[in-house]
Amino acid sequence: MPILFALEASEKEVILDHVKETFDVMEYPTPLVFSSIARLSIISFLRGRGNVDDAHLESVAVDIFRQLSEYATKDEQYKWFETWAYKMVKSSKERKVYTG
Repeated sequence: MPILFALEASEKEVILDHVKETFDVMEYPTPLVFSSIARLSIISFLRGRGNVDDAHLESVAVDIFRQLSEYATKDEQYKWFETWAYKMVKSSKERKVYTG
């Protein structure tokens, strides 16, 4: 899948750090909370940049989440993101099996 909105390493680190700072204050973090915080952090970053229209916001946000996940696998400092992304995917699959 082609990258819709390529980020610099420093931009990825800013988003990852923002997600971590917000996530760390949660008393009972869950995969759903992680997903929400990551999504809102990405959307906020994109809106702050001002160069993505609302019609493409979700698809660009998904693309950026993939970039962050890939970046996290290459840097031990962001291993937590990779771990929570895995938990989120696993939880999502379990919900689909349970409800569907």
